[in-house]
Amino acid sequence: MIRRKKTEPQPAKPAPTLARLPFSAYIFDFDGVILDAVSVRTKAFLHIFRDHPKKALDEFSQYHLANGGVSRFIKIRYFFEQILKQELDKETEKKLLDEFALFVRNKLYNQDLLIADTIMFIEHLPPNLSLFIASGSEQTELRSLCEYLGIASFFTKIVGSPTPKAQNIAALLQEFFLNPSDAVFIGDSRGDYEAAQANNVAFYGYNNLDLMGIGDGYIEQFIPLTIKWKKTQV
Repeated sequence: MIRRKKTEPQPAKPAPTLARLPFSAYIFDFDGVILDAVSVRTKAFLHIFRDHPKKALDEFSQYHLANGGVSRFIKIRYFFEQILKQELDKETEKKLLDEFALFVRNKLYNQDLLIADTIMFIEHLPPNLSLFIASGSEQTELRSLCEYLGIASFFTKIVGSPTPKAQNIAALLQEFFLNPSDAVFIGDSRGDYEAAQANNVAFYGYNNLDLMGIGDGYIEQFIPLTIKWKKTQV
């Protein structure tokens, strides 16, 4: 009888270290970076403005998509004041905000909308790094959504509107004693780039090819980390 040679148990291999950006603090935008929520929010705006002329809705849609990092508070006011040329009273504003919140709540509480590439990258970042979310989404709703999606625990702090994004980033830098040169903001809109620039924080674009050539680099994908464009150091 031939006996098989007994093999010694092999020690478990350590998890591979994934490539990352050279920063100790990561600030992520939410819509379009962590959650595929842009189309849902577009539908929400068109829903709450449904009684207005199509021409006005088309003009608003162009503005909305070109200004991804801008909060609903500003966009609703823009629609009335700049497109309809009407004043927006507080009662109407509250009604529209409540209707918007209800619409997105029914659509966004869905784990299938999480961008797997980003989530896997975040899961593999070393625990000594500081992670944050700075979003144009309404803050209370944003935090509740992150809790529901099971991702809140990854982040040291999650901040949103009505405070503008640039101010939120400035507050994070101050509260957590972060050197701007040690932080990076990852976003998918020109507004995100401008918020980073206002705070002297590095900016990497993601999920929007219009950002190629803007800021410090463009992330084609997180896993494996693929930088499609990077600013040339002078």
